[in-house]
Amino acid sequence: MTQQNRRPIIERILLTPARLAQLMERSKVRVTEARMDVLACLVAASRPLTHHEIAALLPQYDASTIFRGLTEFAASNIVWRIETGETDRFFEIADFRFDGESAPRHPHFYCVKCGELRCLRDVSLEQSVSILLGISDIKPTDLLVKGLCLCCRHDAP
Repeated sequence: MTQQNRRPIIERILLTPARLAQLMERSKVRVTEARMDVLACLVAASRPLTHHEIAALLPQYDASTIFRGLTEFAASNIVWRIETGETDRFFEIADFRFDGESAPRHPHFYCVKCGELRCLRDVSLEQSVSILLGISDIKPTDLLVKGLCLCCRHDAP
């Protein structure tokens, strides 16, 4: 079990189909086979995925069906949407506490050359802002660090 802000977080392996359906019902999101498959895809992913990546993994569904589901999940905090400022948005399953509530978000790193997005789970948004800016009286909602990943740094002249 990981700790974030000293609250126990559910490991992704414990996000079973039954628990995912419960989260949707609690959030008043209609449970469908397509939506369950989208969430299962995000739970299984080792990193945030774009809409296009999810659509490629689930070719049995129309891309617009997948996008509508992702949009509804993001509005309900079941899924986190990560905006990079580029054309693609990334999506990842939210971290959940054992009481079923969404846990605080974590920061991300985006490589501006290759487009890779990585989770920075070791520190919360609040801790990141406090460390980087010395400010502790604000409540951040998102933090994206942009730069060059190790591979792209080595490829750069």
